[in-house]
Amino acid sequence: MSRKSSQTSSASSPLLLTADAAASPQTVADAVAQVCQQGYARLPPRGKPSQAHLWTVLAGIVVSEPVQRGVALSLVALATGTKCLGASQLARDGTLVNDSHAEVLARRAFRRALVQDMASGKPRWLEPIQATTAGADAGNHHKDADADADGSHTDASSSENGRPNASHTQWKLKPNLSVHLYVNQAPCGDASIFPLDQMDPSERELAAMVYPGNNNPGSGDVVAHAEVVADQQQLHGEKRAHPTENGEADTHGSSTDASSATGATVKRPRLEFSPAAQDIQRTGAKTVADTRMVLGIAPSTDDNVPAPKLDSHEAGADYHVQGCLRTKPGRGDRTRSMSCSDKIALWSCVGLQGALLSQLIPEPIPLATVVVGELFHLEAMQRAVTLRANTAFNELPSVRRLAPPVLARTTERFVDGRLAKLDLARTRGPGAAEQLQSAPSSIVWFSANPSPVFEVLIQGKKEGANSRVPPHKAQSVLSKAAMLQAVEPLLASSSAQASSSTYFLLKQGAADYTARKHAVLATTPFQDWLRNGQSWEEFAASRENEKS
Repeated sequence: MSRKSSQTSSASSPLLLTADAAASPQTVADAVAQVCQQGYARLPPRGKPSQAHLWTVLAGIVVSEPVQRGVALSLVALATGTKCLGASQLARDGTLVNDSHAEVLARRAFRRALVQDMASGKPRWLEPIQATTAGADAGNHHKDADADADGSHTDASSSENGRPNASHTQWKLKPNLSVHLYVNQAPCGDASIFPLDQMDPSERELAAMVYPGNNNPGSGDVVAHAEVVADQQQLHGEKRAHPTENGEADTHGSSTDASSATGATVKRPRLEFSPAAQDIQRTGAKTVADTRMVLGIAPSTDDNVPAPKLDSHEAGADYHVQGCLRTKPGRGDRTRSMSCSDKIALWSCVGLQGALLSQLIPEPIPLATVVVGELFHLEAMQRAVTLRANTAFNELPSVRRLAPPVLARTTERFVDGRLAKLDLARTRGPGAAEQLQSAPSSIVWFSANPSPVFEVLIQGKKEGANSRVPPHKAQSVLSKAAMLQAVEPLLASSSAQASSSTYFLLKQGAADYTARKHAVLATTPFQDWLRNGQSWEEFAASRENEKS
């Protein structure tokens, strides 16, 4: 595990809000952003986009707790990142982090912080429910929390075959704690699609600089015309040369890559921007239907699933379809990872802890607030998160409804964010904005006892890891394989098979969580969700990790 000296601790006293200040949602939103940005500022420069032409996205998870003088806000997890592995780069042994967008890394870091909290002996965020035998008390403790799709309740402490597990400790979030997610710009996907004329004027002026020759559309970015034409050609079976980070064609990518007819380097043309034009803010995220076609994944055969939706790519307000599931932007190799808008909506329905931890933390951990900085559009956020969650719960009357998160905007600008770097680019003369790129690395930090954990990731593994480094040594603490190894000792007393189970089988042991998630994914807003399937999770914890 990557631990650093005090310079990387990012730990500080909680930010204290008075009771009056804490009563204002806007004040709380700004405070959550401040806690995350101050934590980022305390981290060392390694992994940060220090060069003027690089930018990144920052996300963090903050826990608030009522105290005698008001409310204390504490940073639990922090991450940066805009990258995602393509479909051909995924690993079946769980050692790579597939999705390195900041929001996803922050949630993974939060889960690792909870694991550390349970194992520390001095838990800060969690408290034990009770040592239970045969799941009697653990199941009753949240009896109304979850139900199967058919309305029947399944005990969270029972194993995959329905037999109750042996005695073990289960945990819950301490009373009165609330969990808040911050991201410095609108999540990629549906939350990034809204009319340009409704954009904040100061942001719109800067966003206009993105259109010409933008070589790196990311979360909330617009896409240049060459990318649009290429996508349309690919959907109609024509060959495509995928542009690289510098805007030139990459003819050595995945199986979906193809050289141009002449073999010559293809430059992306400039796209004129008219602030007065009727247009929408665009996202690089692709519709699931588009991704299925590109990757050759068969569409759903369920008659209840609506017809697939594709972006028209027509100029103006109809460029994107709205309200549909999307996969993350990718360069050259199409990704299978769902957009951050979609994932945040799903977390709003199932909680933050995930299947593996649900055997130890059976009650869903809800998001109280989602705080967004730049490119925040309330209607788009409501459509992407609140409406989807409400629709899913309306279709599942027997499943306990989680309160939707409060959606709030903050004006606290992130120093290494895209708009901040665009603002600086204006001082460097013409063409500087077109050279901006998202940083290749990600930073991960989370609170732990006795010291916080800090890592820098590139391409889903630890910075500096090359082909000669064994996967178990190159893997991040946030990888599925590392999470499995960290959770196994906590589950060991609860099941004789825990030490030899695969990641997939242990997840299936979380009966309540699995039933809730499957039920949610069968509802109208989520039913076309792209899943990797069991074959990607048939790995056990590496014994090599214990020797290293």
